[in-house]
This record gives sequence, structure tokens and C-alpha cells, in this order.
Amino acid sequence: MLRQSSQVGPVFRALYLDTEKGSTCSVAAAVMPWPDSTVVYLQPYKFPSGYTHCVFEMMGVFDGFGPQTPTLPGGDGKESAKMLWESSCKLVGVESS
Repeated sequence: MLRQSSQVGPVFRALYLDTEKGSTCSVAAAVMPWPDSTVVYLQPYKFPSGYTHCVFEMMGVFDGFGPQTPTLPGGDGKESAKMLWESSCKLVGVESS
């Protein structure tokens, strides 16, 4: 059984979003009218201008939500989508088709 030490909790709280902050992008995408149809990704972290590294998509200073250009896999994405689907099926114990 994994036991949380008194030092792990503060580190996780500093690095990751809590449930309320983590859901802001999903809620905003669901309820807000987006007049600009090119918005495909909302980012919860402050994104340093000029940087496009995916580390800023995973952690950073919470900034509510804001439209960003997502970091996408190379090519047309079909191979990455297939790999994601197959690994997801494997995790839940069903055969991929």
C-alpha cells in the first residue's frame, strides 16, 4: 500500500492542479461561446510566449484557461491515434478492432 509521506503531499499540490482548477478548461469549453472556430485547445497554465514545448502543457503556473495551439504528433496523427486506442483497450481489457 502506498503511504503518503508528509513531504509528498505538498510537492504534488505544488506541481499539479486540484480538481477545481483542473476542470476549468473542460467547463469553459462546454459552456462558453467561442466565436473563433479555430480554438481547439484550452490551456490551464501560463504559457510563456515563444515557447512551444509540451512541458508547459503539463505543469506550470495556473492561469485559468486560455486558447493555445496544441502540441500535436507529427504526420497526420493516424499512427499516434491507433497506438493510443490500442493501449487504452489493453488497459481496460478489451480487444481493439
